[in-house]
Amino acid sequence: MIRMNNRRSDGARTDLNDALAINSTDPNSLQLDGDLLIKMGHTDEAIAVYKKILAMDPKNRFALTSIGYASRAAGRDQDAEKYFERLAQAYPTLYVPWLALGDMNASRHEYARAESDYAKGYALAPDNALLVAGGLNATLRP
Repeated sequence: MIRMNNRRSDGARTDLNDALAINSTDPNSLQLDGDLLIKMGHTDEAIAVYKKILAMDPKNRFALTSIGYASRAAGRDQDAEKYFERLAQAYPTLYVPWLALGDMNASRHEYARAESDYAKGYALAPDNALLVAGGLNATLRP
């Protein structure tokens, strides 16, 4: 983890391989593996790792969040939307999926949907500046 955050991906890869050799089904090690793969630009491989976590724990909050963002980065908005909606359903008090959906819908110029998503997130976290800014941007659309 320290090596990964210090951009020493080779050392981090070695550390994660060691951890996964001990327990290849540990969701925490798998999550770190997926996160490292994202940082290394291996989005499709990371998505496969996150899917492995979700196969073991379909409501894993971190895997759902990560696979949503990874899917969006890979240009798979429909997949991203599906994962963010699963996250919202599994964790109804979490604002994160609404922020992610709002951002995604705003980028697709679907401002009414984005505004609705931001409003749902705002109801859960009214002090979150990103939700406030996103909601205002969606409301003041071009």
